[in-house]
Amino acid sequence: SGNPEKQFTVDDSGTRLSPRKSFAKWCEEVKGCSKPWTMQDRYRARAISQYVGSRKIEDASRQKSQFLTNISHEIRTPMTAIMGYVDVLAEMEAGTYQTASDGALNAGETISSIRKNGEQLLQIISSILDLSRLEAGELLVDVKPCSPSDLVGSVFAQMRTSAEKKGLSFSLRAPHPLPCQIHSDRERLHQVLVNLVDN
Repeated sequence: SGNPEKQFTVDDSGTRLSPRKSFAKWCEEVKGCSKPWTMQDRYRARAISQYVGSRKIEDASRQKSQFLTNISHEIRTPMTAIMGYVDVLAEMEAGTYQTASDGALNAGETISSIRKNGEQLLQIISSILDLSRLEAGELLVDVKPCSPSDLVGSVFAQMRTSAEKKGLSFSLRAPHPLPCQIHSDRERLHQVLVNLVDN
């Protein structure tokens, strides 16, 4: 907390607080100043403790629900893309696949996209397992050199079929040349970009 005995400085304009000192970490331990607790005091303290405990349980439950909602969203995106590409393959097999306005997919591209989205699902599962490392303070960000062009291209390929099925125009443009290389955690940055595009 802050020191109640605030530090002051005096200059030509008068007395004022000194921010560097007034916000310094301060701690004080006080003993032997309380009157003995009555039964009523103990009852109230117990009631407050139970209330705080119940609020903690409610918060944990709410956070768990939010986590499950987020994970469902994370999994749904690549799964939707996989199912879309599987439909494309089925249409190709049946001879009913119609060319999209920006060009048709071939079987090789479709299979490659299914594989990439499958890998994305595995990465999401790994992210779920990362939670235990995060809680233990052992989660490390895997920063490596990566190509932003390849990264954005991967997101485009993953989301393309989903956009087409919704009748949305989906194209990739860069107003300025992208750098050849950046240093980042590629998988987590990929996950952020997919969420942005999907939303």
